[in-house]
Amino acid sequence: ASLERFGQRAPLVVREGMVVAGNGRLRAMLELGWTEASVTSADDLNYEEARAFALVDNRSSELARWDDVKLMDGLRAASQVKGLGAMMQVDMSRLEAASKQVNVAEHNRTITVEPESVSNQPHLDQLNPVTCPQCSHVFAL
Repeated sequence: ASLERFGQRAPLVVREGMVVAGNGRLRAMLELGWTEASVTSADDLNYEEARAFALVDNRSSELARWDDVKLMDGLRAASQVKGLGAMMQVDMSRLEAASKQVNVAEHNRTITVEPESVSNQPHLDQLNPVTCPQCSHVFAL
């Protein structure tokens, strides 16, 4: 539904004819009967790098967090735009009630933080090497 309403706003990432990122978008485009898509090339990546990028691209969205206040503001605004409320399939009254319950719970919760010694704190100016278990490539994170 969003492709029909907004069109393609993010390109598919393709390497040597293989879709590296955007498989869900491509599937939806094909179901809509589209015959053309915007793509960006990943031909500069070797096979292992392309696989790693695909994993990182998918995993980054899984790890993303929403700012609940901004999310609710955005959903409220979007639900007022003609046709978007139904497309999002969001029951705003249920979300509003859940939001109030979360706000009350957050307000009543007390968090105790114990300070760590300086030696146990991370060094934000240093990158840690992380080895990909699939391709053995070492990334600095």
